[in-house]
Amino acid sequence: MRPIVKKEVKGFVDSADNLWRFFQDRARNNLHVILCMSPVGDLLSSRCRKFPGLINCTTVDWFLPWPEAGLRNVSESFIKNFEMDAKPEVKQGIMAHMGNVHKIVQDATLEYFDKFRRNVYVTPKSYLSFIKSYTQVYSVEHGKVKVLADKINSGLDKLHQAQDDVAKMKIELRQSEVILADAVRKSSELLKEIAVATAGAEKVKSSAKVIADAANEKATTIGAEKAEVEKDLAAAKPALLEAEDALKAIRPEDIKNLKALKNPPVVIKIIFDGVLLLRRRGMIKCQMVEEKGTLCYKDNYGEASKMMNESSFLTDLQGFAKECITDEDCELLNPYVEHPLFTADVAKKASELAVGLCKWVKAMSTYHMIAK
Repeated sequence: MRPIVKKEVKGFVDSADNLWRFFQDRARNNLHVILCMSPVGDLLSSRCRKFPGLINCTTVDWFLPWPEAGLRNVSESFIKNFEMDAKPEVKQGIMAHMGNVHKIVQDATLEYFDKFRRNVYVTPKSYLSFIKSYTQVYSVEHGKVKVLADKINSGLDKLHQAQDDVAKMKIELRQSEVILADAVRKSSELLKEIAVATAGAEKVKSSAKVIADAANEKATTIGAEKAEVEKDLAAAKPALLEAEDALKAIRPEDIKNLKALKNPPVVIKIIFDGVLLLRRRGMIKCQMVEEKGTLCYKDNYGEASKMMNESSFLTDLQGFAKECITDEDCELLNPYVEHPLFTADVAKKASELAVGLCKWVKAMSTYHMIAK
């Protein structure tokens, strides 16, 4: 404040009292207070009686009612861009009608005052509230009507479709009657031919022998394929046994230590996603994200934590019904199994529990692909 005083007042005596007095004068000269009061009720008149300065020491601006043209302009500013299911001329009529309604109410208040000597105030705020209420009610009711219209249109479409289906069925029925008549005629002819065909039974017998030989050959081929599949199953069995042994080696302490990790390594999250898929637990949609500089799938570790809290977690894995695995399960599991981190070596660096689960998930997938 001191630099301002010295700049504006020449010969200013620098003291605390003079600075305070200059500040008070400056605030008094530049301070403007605007009081907004409504004439509704007795509050304004009571204040004016108690504080005459409100009238004597102020400039009073009376905000008179808006003219009809102003009311129409206000309604247009709100309704013009408001989406309505109406023609432009109808919408224009509604905007004009809003101004007319407010003007009619204003005139009615004057007539009420003349008859009963009581004021009923209708302010521009009332008009704005009326327009806002109209838009809200219109939106709600229009939505209800649209829902009903959609249902009716859907029902009409189904009726038209049913009508078309009935017409098609009538055509198909007529065609079927023709085919049935032809079949009856052919059956009659076939009965006549049966007697003649009896003579050629020996020829048919020889043909049957050829068919039987072909069937035996097919059975031999199937047997070879079965042996090959059994061989593949035998080859996959060691990996399956190893996975089961790895599961048996998991201790409750391993699970407890893993649950203590608030943010486990990425490889553990990926492996548990594979366990969740095999057990058909709830999972979010598979999507690739970057975590700790590594591209991986968005994890479901929250669901995995719930699964680990189950007292029968290890027992359920050891008794898992691998015969119930489907092609869809393996298809969903494939992106996780083929991930570069989904290996026993990487899992071993994170946790011994993760090694067993990693081997078990891979063994289940391999077993199904061979067994099917």
